Amino acid sequence: MDKIKDRNYGMDVLRAMAITFVILAHIDDYIVPRQWVDPLTDLFGFIGVELFFVLSGFLIGTILLKTYNRQSTALPGEIRTFWIRRWFRTLPNYYLVLALYFIAYYLLESNFYLSEKSYLLFFVFLENTFTPQPHFFNHAWSLAVEEWFYLSFPIVLLALNFLLKKPKQRVFLYTIFTFLLACLLLRIVFALKLHVHWDAGVRKIMPLRLDAIGFGVLTAYVKYYYQQIWQKNKLRFLIAGISAMCLLTAYYIYTFIIEKEEGFFLKTFFFSLFSMSIALIFPYAEAIGSKKDHFLKRVITHVSIISYSIYLIHPLLILILNYKTFDGITGPIKLIILLTATVGISTLQYYYFEKPMTDLRDNLQQKGMKAYS
Repeated sequence: MDKIKDRNYGMDVLRAMAITFVILAHIDDYIVPRQWVDPLTDLFGFIGVELFFVLSGFLIGTILLKTYNRQSTALPGEIRTFWIRRWFRTLPNYYLVLALYFIAYYLLESNFYLSEKSYLLFFVFLENTFTPQPHFFNHAWSLAVEEWFYLSFPIVLLALNFLLKKPKQRVFLYTIFTFLLACLLLRIVFALKLHVHWDAGVRKIMPLRLDAIGFGVLTAYVKYYYQQIWQKNKLRFLIAGISAMCLLTAYYIYTFIIEKEEGFFLKTFFFSLFSMSIALIFPYAEAIGSKKDHFLKRVITHVSIISYSIYLIHPLLILILNYKTFDGITGPIKLIILLTATVGISTLQYYYFEKPMTDLRDNLQQKGMKAYS
């Protein structure tokens, strides 16, 4: 296992919470009455993915800020290194599971045709650009949001840095707000001009959701440039974030789940405010420490480490378990099989595929540095 002492325990807790919410969104039909399934899926899935988005933004924002503020390096070269490192981290695992999905759907779904062009879009993360993605690899929509943010944010940063000739701190902030405002304006246009569904037509449309990761980058920006504010106000931020999250969740439950309404606010400002409420809990969460090595800490850290593999593989296992061959197995037994298989396979996937890929990345980078030294 990765060295626990080198990790931030508070961030691991949030990451473990995020993947737990996502899992709960997909297993609720094993453990609750059928009439509750869709509402709980909507609620848990939304919170879990939003938390992942802001966490990703905080991580890559921290990396980009350190890169951007180095004086002795060429920024385009550093951005290229950033892309290579992120792609080594995310793409091999993604394409491995994508291949497994194609195989599983070919074997289990009689109406699945590999020849359809729409499925090719999954290879370049364009399956949910402006229209809902096909009913296949359903959670890939969020990965498209992440990958296109990784690509587009540095490009906009480079462009604004070249065009504006302003201090670095200001240019970075302008770049963040470019994403926050552009995505909000796009959602406003969609809400006013198109009769789209809140979930498939707004929440899961890639260009409309890039700002969720942007709020994580904004959080990293505040920590980087305003460390004293970050430290002194972490409890106030926590209270404000939790309060806002509770109010927004209550509004969501009442409006979307109970009243079945999808109004303008829910499709537009709601996403921005929810991302901001999550971001506000980060200063306090990052300060959470656990010096003692205990069982719960090891579990949380391990779940955090393998969370990407869990996210990728568990819906495929659900697809297999829901196949008619397993109709005779009760929900609780399926749940035990699913959780055991998910953790076991994800652990193997991490240590024998995901981690070797990142190790290869690090080795190649070290060789490249030696070649130019």
